[in-house]
Amino acid sequence: MLNKPRQRVTIPFSELTEVDSFFKRHTNIDITDIPAKYGNDILESRDLMMASLSIEALYQLFEIKDLSDNGVMVAADTNFSGKMAPKILKDASHCFCFVASIKGFDQQIETLDGSMKKYFYDI
Repeated sequence: MLNKPRQRVTIPFSELTEVDSFFKRHTNIDITDIPAKYGNDILESRDLMMASLSIEALYQLFEIKDLSDNGVMVAADTNFSGKMAPKILKDASHCFCFVASIKGFDQQIETLDGSMKKYFYDI
């Protein structure tokens, strides 16, 4: 059996790269030249996120047991149903599965929600 045990990895938000360029691409705001109307809210929000969030992920390598037109079976109790997975994995012997979450986000969203409402909601 080539299935590998499930692994957990934690990545501090501060170690993520390209955060500022991603922000610029989606908001058209350069973090080094923030419009005055936003004051320090953007920088304060960014600093809060960098200090308090982390990415947590679980991942596992599975041997593909069976491919059909309607899904892929990787273990007795784990399969992916649908037509896309077998098309993508048709020549593969293994697949790498993962799930990720931003830990700490729920605790920070209320703090950020107030500052975002004043910019993006017509209240």
